[in-house]
Amino acid sequence: MGNFQNKVLIAKSNQKNSILKNLSGKIEISFLTTWQVESLWTNLSSNNSKLMLHILNISSSENAPIINVYLDTVRHDKSKDNLLGKLALYGLKSYSTFKSHQQVIGMNEVWEVESVFKNILRDLDLSNNQFSIIFEPKEPISGLTITIGSVELYYHQ
Repeated sequence: MGNFQNKVLIAKSNQKNSILKNLSGKIEISFLTTWQVESLWTNLSSNNSKLMLHILNISSSENAPIINVYLDTVRHDKSKDNLLGKLALYGLKSYSTFKSHQQVIGMNEVWEVESVFKNILRDLDLSNNQFSIIFEPKEPISGLTITIGSVELYYHQ
């Protein structure tokens, strides 16, 4: 991944510390302003910047299997077209024990997601200035939860 000097936050999760029970769930991501939604359309049609998804401070008291992460569409389908990435959470328990200023640091993931947004733009409903991301474990699991500090969408230039 390149070293991006400028990053502009355009959207972030509605709540801090989202909890995914049984490693599945949906997190709502809201654009900061209506202008940011319009900015998404404009920037996706140009090649001047990269659209990046940051999943921050992932933690759990147990190790977790791979979790598929999808961009939710009006059809609510889960296919390779709207697959944003896979959270490989090997070693999550160890990461979750590190603390800085009494807060768990956890794992962080950063993905370039521009191509997924471009491919399914017509299937996104952004009328409420928000979209959803679906987390689904590769294998069914019960009794395990993870915490995600925040999910943020940036343009890197």
